[in-house]
Amino acid sequence: MTKNLYLNFSFLILTFLCFSISAANTLNNPSNPFKLADNNSPKTLNEQITDYENAIEELESAEGVYSDKLAQELANLADIYQKQQKHDLAITTFNRSLHLNRINDGLYSKAQIPILEKIILSLKQQKKWKQVHEKYNYLYWLHNRNFAEQDEGMLQVLVKLANWNLTSYAMSYSPSPAQDLYNAHYLYKMALNISETVYGEFDKRNIYILNNKMIINYFFATFDISEINSNLIDNTEYTTTTNYQNQIISLKRTSFSNGRDTILNEIEILENQTQPDYFTISTVKLKLADWYLLFEKRQSAMRLYNEAYQFAMLNDAGNTFTEDLFQKPIALPYLPNLATNTRENISKDLLLSNTKFIQASFDVTKHGRAKNIRVVNSNMKESTRLRSLALKSLRHTKFRPKLVKGIPIKTEQMKLHIFPK
Repeated sequence: MTKNLYLNFSFLILTFLCFSISAANTLNNPSNPFKLADNNSPKTLNEQITDYENAIEELESAEGVYSDKLAQELANLADIYQKQQKHDLAITTFNRSLHLNRINDGLYSKAQIPILEKIILSLKQQKKWKQVHEKYNYLYWLHNRNFAEQDEGMLQVLVKLANWNLTSYAMSYSPSPAQDLYNAHYLYKMALNISETVYGEFDKRNIYILNNKMIINYFFATFDISEINSNLIDNTEYTTTTNYQNQIISLKRTSFSNGRDTILNEIEILENQTQPDYFTISTVKLKLADWYLLFEKRQSAMRLYNEAYQFAMLNDAGNTFTEDLFQKPIALPYLPNLATNTRENISKDLLLSNTKFIQASFDVTKHGRAKNIRVVNSNMKESTRLRSLALKSLRHTKFRPKLVKGIPIKTEQMKLHIFPK
């Protein structure tokens, strides 16, 4: 089981979509106190830069280089530099604004928070991942000194940090990926505890965190224990390395049950809404069956697929979603916030971009295995190695089977585009 899961992960190249999917989808973000440059202003950005530079120079002359008014003007100037993609200048200017905030408002000033977030944005654009880690740690430290442990403000930063650590793991940004994965697990756990306290056990805002905990459990299941760094140093404010290896091994061992319980938690939340969304509940029940199939628990998976079908039929009075939900195989894992390198259809823009792909035709068995694989189209005929990797990924990919009246059946000549990385 572990070998197959690992191969599937290695070739499909799963990516956590932290940069494009924000916690703002489900959690209220703090408002930005910056007075940003007016996008509707008739002045060009360069003209606005000149205005801010003149205003800063006048303030320095009139009130000195530590004037409390300077921090705002510097933040405005840095924001324009950032819009112009001048990230070195933006970071330098934001850092000066940050320094003045500490001098005038104190070391723990909350006014630093939006400035830090802007700095992190520029550092990400420059791909300075180590510094991004450091700034996120400082952001947590700052929140920890301004908000109570169970405060909504702490929830915001915990989700942001967890998202970052999960992205860093998925994209291999850090020399210690195991640390990133464990940090993400720990931070989402803390965030869920606060979210349940602040919003309630059955609040739908908890689902965003639960979905990302699912990704964590899948990554633990596919994690290669030999990659654990035995010389890790605790360099964060929020986790420790005590018995670190044992914790990772334990989380890998319990990844199936932890993932299962996370899905059941999501179902319970959805079923406890005033007006239950039966389509969404059906999709999560399918996700539960998928989870069992991923872990080679075929008999239980087939029973759960049937239960998901029967539930949908019972609650889809107008037959608005049942047919579409069960009519074709789906490549697994099929989890929110997680992208794979496969697409059923390919856009014209992607074709014009000359992105390398192959299109394969294959049968999917009733147990979710790809058979009789053949290439029907490709724009990478010269790359034998990439074609071989793409086809190998299909052989190791599990599929949710097509269901007819709740019974899994074989699907012939399914077509899928694969984009080797």
